[in-house]
Amino acid sequence: MTKAPTISPQQALQLICDHRHEPLHCAVKREAARGRVLARDIYSQSNHPSFSRVCMDGIAVQYDPAMTRWMHQALQLAGDPPLQLKASDYAIEVATGAVCPTDCDLVIPYEHLERREGCWYLNDGQDVKKGSNIQWEGRELAKGQLLLRAGTVLAAPELFLLAAQGVAEVPVLAKPRIALISNGSELVRPDEIPESYQIRDANTLALQTLLADYGYAVECQELVADDEERLLAILQNVLETVDVVLISAGVSKGSKDLIPQILQELGVKSLIHGIEQRPGKPFYFGRLGEQRFVIGLPGNPVAALMNAGLYVLPLLSTLEGKKVRCYWRILSHDIPAQVRTSYFPISQVGEGSWRIMETLGSGDVVSLRGTEGFVIVPAGPEIKAGQPLRFIPWSFETCS
Repeated sequence: MTKAPTISPQQALQLICDHRHEPLHCAVKREAARGRVLARDIYSQSNHPSFSRVCMDGIAVQYDPAMTRWMHQALQLAGDPPLQLKASDYAIEVATGAVCPTDCDLVIPYEHLERREGCWYLNDGQDVKKGSNIQWEGRELAKGQLLLRAGTVLAAPELFLLAAQGVAEVPVLAKPRIALISNGSELVRPDEIPESYQIRDANTLALQTLLADYGYAVECQELVADDEERLLAILQNVLETVDVVLISAGVSKGSKDLIPQILQELGVKSLIHGIEQRPGKPFYFGRLGEQRFVIGLPGNPVAALMNAGLYVLPLLSTLEGKKVRCYWRILSHDIPAQVRTSYFPISQVGEGSWRIMETLGSGDVVSLRGTEGFVIVPAGPEIKAGQPLRFIPWSFETCS
């Protein structure tokens, strides 16, 4: 078997994210478009605003710098059809959001007025300007103008515009289809009672949860013992149906780590097999053709989660057309020199300050309780307290 070299984490991330592919497009309902990447430019289907809109409660009048008194004509609320102004010495009382009455070009707010005996009087010392407090039709966007550019990640402001324009189906880049395989003869499902020599498979749920919190759903999941024929059949099937295959365990270099050899038989090109890091040196990355990717994670739960945050999430973001985001944390204490790039779970200990939580190794998932994520400590000399470090959060809730 041709073996890919062990490389640095920086080289690994660059290799994983630099792969080019042709993203697939799909259409989703507007209500399901949050966080998706727009696949093509969207143009305005109407003026925005679609009518000249009153911006303050008050009276709508026809501008005349000499006028300080107007007779009350009527009240026009938001949702009412526009009234016609009788004459230039009349005023129509209006509410915010109402359409501007016909022949009016100025709204004077209540706080600049007094009302006596059916008339409105402008307070002394108040200046008025033509067009004040009216948002004219098409001022923000004219029909046919670019509304949203392809590649935009859709959030609340963009969804507001889509709803305001009546766009029901939104063209977006398709999310990668994902299969998740947990490998190991010692594993049983979480609801089963393990024998004394077995453990429950908890990696699957943990990895699914991490992916889901970033908006990615696992389409297919399997729990497979160290059975070469069974592994071959399952891997062959998922490589034909999904874009990304994630495998937990089976990618190290032991006699029962069968995954790399099986993937080679299936035509997957091995690009990474081992990364100089702690925890998580056992790691696999391969590619089948132009559109299929395989990532093999360590079986140890801490290492599996950390490697998923380090490499799986950036790959999925890249495939979906999103930029890989960077977050930072400042620790309250010094960090000893590291022989290789190392990852440590952290918890907050004060305003703007975090500390490393001690673990018993890459299998000690108990130590992750209550942590927000982990920091990346590069190989090299001691790092002093107060120096920003790259941070990988478990959840969007801790992404600030």
